[in-house]
Amino acid sequence: MSCKLVALMISLALLILASPALGSMQSYPLWQYNVSLELGDKNVTVVQQQPYSDLNRVMRSTMFKGDDAYDWGGIYLLEQRQGTQSESPADLLFGLMKQSCKAIMIDQGMVSGQGGLVAKANARVEHGFGQQCWGGLVAISNDAKGTAQLFAIVGHFSNETLNEQFVKTAKLDHM
Repeated sequence: MSCKLVALMISLALLILASPALGSMQSYPLWQYNVSLELGDKNVTVVQQQPYSDLNRVMRSTMFKGDDAYDWGGIYLLEQRQGTQSESPADLLFGLMKQSCKAIMIDQGMVSGQGGLVAKANARVEHGFGQQCWGGLVAISNDAKGTAQLFAIVGHFSNETLNEQFVKTAKLDHM
């Protein structure tokens, strides 16, 4: 091979490596955190929800609405008191997914680069799709006051590849 051809191949390889990914990460605020998500070319409307609370838990969430009511994703920050009759992390994830997903299978997995729970399920037929939805949950912190923070994410978009990517590539950073 000539030196020019080798130099051209190296230059092309460096150009490919230096190019931004096809779908770049977008950052969204979730209380005192930023959540970076890979949505590809999916056009979504971002809607911050009102916080929900009861005696033992506060939940903050942001929803990502797609083409119709059954095309969505959500990110959640849950704070709950420890030592009360709070749900297990698996029960919390199941509860977030059960309204729109069935046959939910929860296993150990990585969420935001940390060990947590990853769930795969079938979207309910009445929701117009037959795709798989994905969910994830990871403990963020436990403080001295007896409060645990958990980050959860659910992908229920019509594109099941996007759902998996949405959950598995999410990155949570404290502001």
